[in-house]
Amino acid sequence: MPTTSPPMVHDYCEIFPDLARLRDRATQGDLRGALGAMDRAGLAGVVEVDRRLWVLAGEAGVDEPLERLLAAEPGHRRGRTLRALRLLVRGWDIRGTATAEHVTTAQFDAFHDHLRRAEQVLLRLCAEDPADPEPWALRLVTARGLSLGIPETRRRYTRLVELDRHHVEAHQHLVQSLCPKWGGSWDALFEFARDCADAAPDGSAQVGVLTTAHLERWAGEDDPELRDGYLSDPDVVADLEEVSDRLLAGEATPYSWVGAHSDVAVALVLAGRPQRAVRHLGVLGPAMEDRAWALAGPRRDEVEELRAQAATHGAYR
Repeated sequence: MPTTSPPMVHDYCEIFPDLARLRDRATQGDLRGALGAMDRAGLAGVVEVDRRLWVLAGEAGVDEPLERLLAAEPGHRRGRTLRALRLLVRGWDIRGTATAEHVTTAQFDAFHDHLRRAEQVLLRLCAEDPADPEPWALRLVTARGLSLGIPETRRRYTRLVELDRHHVEAHQHLVQSLCPKWGGSWDALFEFARDCADAAPDGSAQVGVLTTAHLERWAGEDDPELRDGYLSDPDVVADLEEVSDRLLAGEATPYSWVGAHSDVAVALVLAGRPQRAVRHLGVLGPAMEDRAWALAGPRRDEVEELRAQAATHGAYR
């Protein structure tokens, strides 16, 4: 009987049970305890804290306990960071994912209001503890949304990497800011992506920044003929294969490995390298990042066939 792949999972709280426990604790009345547990968990770096905060910020159920916490403890640093992040998430939800010409004036006004309020919270957090990288990472998001320009965004990024040079989410934030759709250029994007990947340790999701850049370039191509051939260009394929080898060669970045392996798996399928993609689908098991799955588009059936192949060969973790 043919082996089929398990149902695909996009929710990080299903992929990582510890994130589900954190979310449930926070939304069921013990937000203070949940935030305190993040500081006591012996985390290896801010990547884990970053993902945990983003998970909580995606839950409307944290709003009421967050207001109670900050009313009782106005100076609670992790709570204030979460408040800023909730403002960012709600603001981007209001704006939506449409291109600028399809966003209404009312949407932009509400979006910018949320981001300005988040920026004020983050500014105070940066001033109070200049050694904390998390507010600087989130200020990369406010800089992009408020159209503060590439020089200001790079200034914030430079400050961030002085504090944590392997902050994976911060690298991904700058990738987005350097895309032409946000005022950057392809040349600037690829110069950054290559430097960033070269500086990363093997196994780190930071290596995957180069894959993200290629997917952005491919998705941003208006000419269908050029778009169809972009990812199968020999130079692009060489980049994807190098990323593939390096991601598989070292210790994975906690949480962020899902996005890195999802991106390169889908990119390899689109580039006509399915057997290489199987190796990453094997690492992923049922997990798949939403964004990568959306980019798979009409090739999703092929991805599913390859996931089943990975399961057949016992490649799943």
